[in-house]
Parts: sequence; structure tokens; C-alpha cells
Amino acid sequence: MKKILYIEDSNNSHPEDFKCLCDNFDVVDYPPTKDNEFDNVDLVIQNCHYSRWARYGTMKHVGYLDVIPENYYVPFNTVDEIWASNMEIYDWAPRFYGEIKYVPHIVDTTLYEKDYKFQEIPELLGTFCFLYTSFDDKDSIETVLRAYWTEFDPTEPVSLIINSNLISREEIDAIKASMGLYDKSVYQKFILIDTKPVLEQELAIHKLADCYINSTDNYNNGLIHAVGFNKQIISNNNDLGNNYNRTS
Repeated sequence: MKKILYIEDSNNSHPEDFKCLCDNFDVVDYPPTKDNEFDNVDLVIQNCHYSRWARYGTMKHVGYLDVIPENYYVPFNTVDEIWASNMEIYDWAPRFYGEIKYVPHIVDTTLYEKDYKFQEIPELLGTFCFLYTSFDDKDSIETVLRAYWTEFDPTEPVSLIINSNLISREEIDAIKASMGLYDKSVYQKFILIDTKPVLEQELAIHKLADCYINSTDNYNNGLIHAVGFNKQIISNNNDLGNNYNRTS
């Protein structure tokens, strides 16, 4: 059995179950902290953002890709093989940079059979609750807020949870002022959770919501959790579900 070195970092957002794709592996923090960390390793798998992929020694390197890179060349210069998390990325990735495999997310579905409780939020009672999360795209938060306030007036029984540390209350008031629909105190209420939750808290938020808003063209944990809890999904890419089920 080959020895596999599996690398992830503290910001890694993929399900832990991804590791079951490897028969035998060691997990280390990223970047490596010991000089001999790569001794006697046959394969390196990097399950962190492609911008953090690095080359160590002469062993084979695999990069797990779950987003289409902004820089077309960067991620392919440091690995020998790409594992694409969905067929959209598999179709996009240039074949001439090495072997490309379709390796979808592996998800422990028993996570969604458990009971998760989030603190009671009075504003959500009796409402249809939308959820949007983002810790890397501030512009999308403004887009979601504008769409929410444009679609629903203050009398409608809906609510919105924004889980992000990218936006402040002052910036939100500025968005209200620029829209000019009502006095800023009258706008449809929403809940801002400005800390990144641990997995159990994240699952509790998803179970609490009725609908998940997905504003990216790629897969993410939020989308996986929404499917796991059988929630309604609003997405700007109607092919996400179809691509996820395709085989190479």
C-alpha cells in the first residue's frame, strides 16, 4: 500500500469524508512544519485552495480542484494530476497539463439525519427563511441584499440570514440609502451572523433555513448541505445538479 500525504489547511471547506478516497494517508497542517515530512511519501494530495498548492520533492502530486481558477495557468504548474470535483471543471480543465480525473465530493449523508438546534431568533418565527453564506465574495452579498429588498416589501412573511464576516452594518445602511425604497429602519429585516461557524453550527443554520441561495457557478459546502437537508435552492447556474450527477 502506498503512503499518501494528504494536505489541507485551516480554511479548507470540503467535507472530511473526502479523505476516504485514500486508502492510507497522513494529514499535516499546511504548510509543512517538519523537514522530513515528505520522506518516504509516494503521493501528495493537496485539498486546499489552488493558490496554496506547492511542489515538494519528486513524488507525484495531485491537486483537488473545486473552483475554476481565475488564473488559467497557475494551478497546473505545481501538480501532475487534477482531480475535478464536478464535470463542469472536468470539461474546462485543459487536458495537455497532465491527467485529469472526475472525483466528486464524498459526503457522509448521516450528517443530515441528526438533529441540530440553532439559537431561537424571534425575527425568523413564522417566516420563510432564505440563507446566504459567503466568506470570499463581498460583492455577491450586496447583490443578494438588493434582490431581497427589491423583491419583498416589509409586510411579507419572509426573512434572510446572511452568514459572512465581509460586510458591516454601516455598509448595509449605505446600501439601503442607495436603494432609497424606504426609511432605512423600515426595510425587510434580515439576520447578520458575522462569524464563520464550526461544522455543527453551519449545519444548524442550514437546517433552520427554508431556502439556500447559491450565487457561484461552482460547488460549495452550502450547496451540499442544502441538498442534504432537502431544502429549496436558488442558483444562478441551473446545470449544477445535472453536472454533479454526470460521469466521465
